[in-house]
Amino acid sequence: MTDFGYTAHGEVKRLRAAGCAQVFAEAPEPPRLRPEFMACLAAMDRGDTLVVPSLVEISRTVRAIMDVVEWLERHDQYLRSLDEEIDTNKSQGRLQLGSMAAMVRAEPEEGRRERDGSE
Repeated sequence: MTDFGYTAHGEVKRLRAAGCAQVFAEAPEPPRLRPEFMACLAAMDRGDTLVVPSLVEISRTVRAIMDVVEWLERHDQYLRSLDEEIDTNKSQGRLQLGSMAAMVRAEPEEGRRERDGSE
């Protein structure tokens, strides 16, 4: 198992200190397609862990973060976030992400209630 670090905000030293064997870093203003993020995912093998300083390195929306987590799960890979102390290779981390997934599923329903004015 290998840890692969990814950052869009230049926290390479922090990822190296966390034990990442390979670190991918975007330019200060990453392009929309984030080629380094895609290269990082492509370099990962079964059992590897994607390590990020914070979940916002992946996305600013819970839904997009969960999309990445689901992709990793389909490839038997894990996610570790240093700031949020989430590690999907451990039961506590999977529980935390399960809570996030529940929030994502509730978002469309909550938005519908707000639009309809119902509670």
